[in-house]
Amino acid sequence: MRSIFVGLFALFVFINPVNAQLDEVIVLDQRKSSESPGLVLIRSGDFLFLKIKIENDTMDPVLRNREFDETLANIFAAARDAQEVQLSVEIDGVVLSLTEDSSKFRLRNKPCGRGDTRCTSMLLKTPIPKGKIDPETLSNRLESFVSGIEKIGRTSIVRSGSVGISVVDINQYRSEIISIIMEEINSIQTALGEGHKVKLTGIDQKVEYSRSGLLDVALYIPYEYSILPDVRYSDRD
Repeated sequence: MRSIFVGLFALFVFINPVNAQLDEVIVLDQRKSSESPGLVLIRSGDFLFLKIKIENDTMDPVLRNREFDETLANIFAAARDAQEVQLSVEIDGVVLSLTEDSSKFRLRNKPCGRGDTRCTSMLLKTPIPKGKIDPETLSNRLESFVSGIEKIGRTSIVRSGSVGISVVDINQYRSEIISIIMEEINSIQTALGEGHKVKLTGIDQKVEYSRSGLLDVALYIPYEYSILPDVRYSDRD
């Protein structure tokens, strides 16, 4: 029986899932324990990020656009000088790098509630170093970056929401998660002995994620298993 599970493990490790996630994703919430399986892989996030909103409500549209664009230019200039702060945008749940060259295509104007206001949003992010680190130190780095931007005219820059974390290429952890699952399944099978078998489902699904702390994430595959009688032993007396 053990060889069957080892074979299953090898099969799933080398499958290239259709829904493989190769991009950077944002992890915002902490899911309830009932929404995730019993086994998860806990690891540190790759980046700490802060979403900011840039807004200008100058009445004259020509002046409004000038002030807004000059403030954006100051943000990009500050990012070029900053060693540990990067600019990004979130599009359809995926984080994409933001530069002056790509801003025309990736930086979207947001509804501002009034026709005489222009606004947009972006992400500031800083790498989460390996080892022990104070989350407040990283958060202050992002806050200091915002406060250091020269805002032109009536342009304002405000934080939007709480500080979050992101993970790059979560699918790289797929084989490690499956390994943890298979260890448990093999352990259960051994404990049950002859007369029972374990049916495992859901292991082909994509890697999911939720926040597990200030800087950590929980990565998991929403698997399920059930214990069934093994018909090969049902007629033995």
